[in-house]
Amino acid sequence: MEPLFVSLILFINRAWDALTDPLVGYLVSRSRRSPIGKLLHWSVLSMPLGVLSYALLWFIPHTAASSSATVAWYLTVSCLFETFMSV
Repeated sequence: MEPLFVSLILFINRAWDALTDPLVGYLVSRSRRSPIGKLLHWSVLSMPLGVLSYALLWFIPHTAASSSATVAWYLTVSCLFETFMSV
């Protein structure tokens, strides 16, 4: 993968994180308190998905033979990872 694409993925990933952090903070602060706490159900939901998206960062699907498919794969999975780690 060319360095231009790597830097583009990292830039878009940081921009995505800048958008999702306030959104997730708003959603978490608006959630109702439950017997297990206000944040625990968010963590229980996001952690397995965060672990899965982290593992997917290290795998390239065999169908992603072209450079554009690989860039799209890494961009999608890295944005998913940042979203789940925001919670």
